[in-house]
Amino acid sequence: MHKHDSPTDRILLDYLNKNLKKGYKLDHLRIILLQQGYLRIDVDRAVAIIKEKTKKDQEERDRREERERKEKEVVEIVEEPIEKKGFFRRLFGG
Repeated sequence: MHKHDSPTDRILLDYLNKNLKKGYKLDHLRIILLQQGYLRIDVDRAVAIIKEKTKKDQEERDRREERERKEKEVVEIVEEPIEKKGFFRRLFGG
């Protein structure tokens, strides 16, 4: 069992995830949960888990975007037409 698999943690994480998707700010949701009587330690743990997951997700998105950008650069470089000059053009210029 992971440290955030308690029923309270699951409830808090589900609540936070659902409301973050709706556009609410994490700090605002934290205050609401504290006002609803949840223990500060439980709320702070759930917020920390969400922040860590968000950080990992953002790092993964950044890596994927960087990889896609590099792949696009390679494709663009490869697709540039190469002008071939014939023997006489190279020999006499032009």
